[in-house]
Amino acid sequence: MSELNFYPDNCVLKRATGTVDAHGDEVFDLLYEGECGLQFPSGGATSLQGGILQSYPALMIPATDILLKQNDTILITMDYGRELRGTVEQYDVVAYDDELAGATIWLDSVIDTMEE
Repeated sequence: MSELNFYPDNCVLKRATGTVDAHGDEVFDLLYEGECGLQFPSGGATSLQGGILQSYPALMIPATDILLKQNDTILITMDYGRELRGTVEQYDVVAYDDELAGATIWLDSVIDTMEE
């Protein structure tokens, strides 16, 4: 039996600093970069309308030391290459022990970057 991989995707979590660089591009602070796992609601509760996912998918990361805020930006590269961008709606951290620890992040405004 193969081992389950709860984190098959890669993600970058960042927060806008409220400033721009010399080229006029928004500056971000990096909060997390690494493995993650994106899950969509079961029961057919997700639809893709105009490149925007109409649901509240959840993202799991193995980190427990991140202080997120609503509207922080998340860039997700799924294990098969699809790229999504979203914002934090809310999150929760669980740290029972070394085997059961991580953060669940519920996303809002998820956009397939291929549709942009």
